[in-house]
Parts: sequence; C-alpha cells; structure tokens
Amino acid sequence: MTISLHSDVAGMRLPPPAQNSKLDSHRRLWNAFGWEQKLPFDVMIREQEGFFDFMRESRLIYSVRGYQRGDDQREQTIDAGLKVDLDGRPYLLKEGIWEPWETLKNKVIYDEKRQCILSKNDPTQEWIYVYPNGLIPQKSAGYFEPVFNLHPNELQRLKDFCGVTPEKSQIIQVFTTDAPSFHVGLRLIDDQGDVRSFSFRTPGDEEHMIDLRTYNAEITVPDFTEHRKFDTRRVTSIAITPENFEKAFAKVKSYSDAPFRFNYIHQNCSTFATQVLNEAGIEVNFTTNATSFFWEISKATPYLGLAIWAIDTLARSIIKFTSWMVPNFLMTPICFVISIITWPIKNITTLFRNLLIGYLGGTKEAIPTRTGAVENWDNSQTLTSFSTLMNWTDLFKDDVGKIYSTPELARWQLEEMRKQTFTQSYQGFPTYVIVP
Repeated sequence: MTISLHSDVAGMRLPPPAQNSKLDSHRRLWNAFGWEQKLPFDVMIREQEGFFDFMRESRLIYSVRGYQRGDDQREQTIDAGLKVDLDGRPYLLKEGIWEPWETLKNKVIYDEKRQCILSKNDPTQEWIYVYPNGLIPQKSAGYFEPVFNLHPNELQRLKDFCGVTPEKSQIIQVFTTDAPSFHVGLRLIDDQGDVRSFSFRTPGDEEHMIDLRTYNAEITVPDFTEHRKFDTRRVTSIAITPENFEKAFAKVKSYSDAPFRFNYIHQNCSTFATQVLNEAGIEVNFTTNATSFFWEISKATPYLGLAIWAIDTLARSIIKFTSWMVPNFLMTPICFVISIITWPIKNITTLFRNLLIGYLGGTKEAIPTRTGAVENWDNSQTLTSFSTLMNWTDLFKDDVGKIYSTPELARWQLEEMRKQTFTQSYQGFPTYVIVP
C-alpha cells in the first residue's frame, strides 16, 4: 500500500485550542520549528497520544528539526524532518523508512534515567537518530559513521572558506558554544562532505556533574550540543592532509575501547579537542595557570578572584617597572627579594585554591574504578587514567589547578584563527552550523 504524504491538513476540523501555560510553551516551540502547517499543534496534542511528550522528553524533536533542510528534492530523506499523511498522522524516519507514530510508539520508549531511546521489548537496545536513516538501533557510544552529509554546494563553500588544496583535502572543525554553558565540539569532514561529530558522555545513571569529581565517560555521536539552543557558536575550519585526518580519527576511536576519565577542569571537552588537534598536526595548548583559574571562577566568587588577580598583577607590574628603572646587575637580587616576599602569597594562593578544589569534589570520584590521584599532569597528547583530581596530600601542588579552558580556545579561534572562523547566532530552531 502506498502512503500519500503531504505538507498540510488545512481541511481538517480543529478542536478548540487548549488553554495551558505548559501547552502554550510547547505550541511556541512547535510553531518556531515551522510544523504548524504540516500538523496543527492542537490536532497533534489531542489526537496523537504521547507523540509530543515522547518527542520533547527524548529531545528527538530537536534532532528531527536539526536535520530538516526544506529541500523538495530530498523529501523522502532525513532532510524532510517530519512527515504527515492525509489523515494528519505524523511519521518519523526509522531505518530509512517512514513509520507512523501509532506503530512506532509500540516499539520504542524513552528512558529518562539513562537519557536515551530504548526498544520496548529489549531494554538493552539503544536507538539514535542520525543521517541517513533516521532512527536506527545503535548505541551512540562507539558509533563512528558519518552523522551528516553536506550538499555539494555547501561542501564547496566550506572548502573555499578554509583553503582546501589537493594536498590538504580533508577538514577538521572545532566549535565553541556559549550557552547553556561553555563547550567545545569537534568534527571531522572528509572530501566527500561526510561529517563525523564527536563528544563524550557519562553514564546516565551517574549523578549530574555539578562539581569537580572525576567520572567515567565514553565517546558518543553526534556532539550533544549540535541541536541544542545556544547564544553564539564559533566554528573554526582547518584543512588537513588525509594522513593527519586518519591520525585524528584514530585518536578519537582509541578512546572507545574502554571508558576514560572525565574531570570538569583537567580532562574535559577542551582537553579532548586539544589532543585531536595536536594529533592532526595543529599544535595548540589551552591550559591556564592558577591565577587564571580564579579569574575564570570570579563570576561565582568575584571578590576572591579579583583579589588574587590583583596581587599577581601588582607583583608582575613591580618587576616590569623595576626592570626599566634599575640597572641590569641589580635586577637579579631585586627579583630574588620580590620572590621571597611573594612566595608566601603564592603558596597561600595555591593552598587556598586546592582547598577550594577539594571542597568542590576534587578528592572524589563518581564510580570508584581506579586508585590514586593524577600522577601525570601532562595530558596534552593522551587522556590519562586516574580516580580523582587530587589527594589531600597534593594541597601545595600547583599542577592541581591546571585547567583546560574553553574560553582560551575561543580566544584562539577569534584571534589566531579569525580568518578561518565564522560566528553564528541561534536562528530560532536547531540546525547543524557547519558552513559559513
């Protein structure tokens, strides 16, 4: 039987609109996504039992709209987003075939605790929504196939923008997002326009990351912010050789064999991006020192952060001013005296900072799978294995405050890489921000 799909149900008799603040919020989202003509909200919410709740709770609504590109030439593909038949029944793309919600709802369910879509008859089977077949029975962890494909004209625009050459025919992208929080995303784009997008996640049954504890994490696709709302997104595209593309890809895949450790300041999304960029032949370092650590948290503790920054700045200014006014042969003893004077301040700063890190969870882990704190602080080339960020015996170690900073990476984008970086604001609906 052939199913006739079309883009409106204008002839249907609509029930009176529901008056509810929650429904009003849902309706605004539905309208913002441009689906009111395809399926009037009041029809959908009243006649399609559980459809909107499932779409919203699972965040599938954002992925579906994120892939929708309004291309009439591709109306039978994932580009179409949502389909509706002549009776106003919604269809979703599942394993490359459009399936009505009335049958799909008997096959899948959203597990809020694990934060993923599961098969109703097999809770171990996860489902993800990716190019080209929509919903597929697949865990997001360990999946390394392309999640998006650029149209030929989009790919050419991107190649022109970042200066692709026959020698450097592949592209690596990093993007930073301001809201809801600072985040770094990573993409690998081959010369055919296939896009791979990577991030990592902690198991859904762990507590929400609100402190500096250390967690098990795993590589997942696509990056979890691809289809989320944001304030500003900065995208940097760099042409690389096929050899460096494969090295970067291999680095990402190397972390899929076993969980790695995530820590909010030391082993985070910026650390991950740093490693893959370095592997691709792009030498970068986005770490900051102890003073910068306090400066970054000064929004939460403004007076403390400002005080530490002022002390450090004053000491540096005295040394700089003295170097202009005093002969060189006197500078060494002067600097020595200043270092003696500032030594207690610096150590007190380190001690106080590490006490704060410990208080915020730096001495704890979410899942006790390893023993001991960080031993090798140089993780610029590979993610290290450790149970906690620090022990209480590490209170005077300056490396405890070594932070891989997303704001530092964003500054690199806008300053050093400004010619290869474009910025985009949220357009009112989710979409892949890949091409300028």
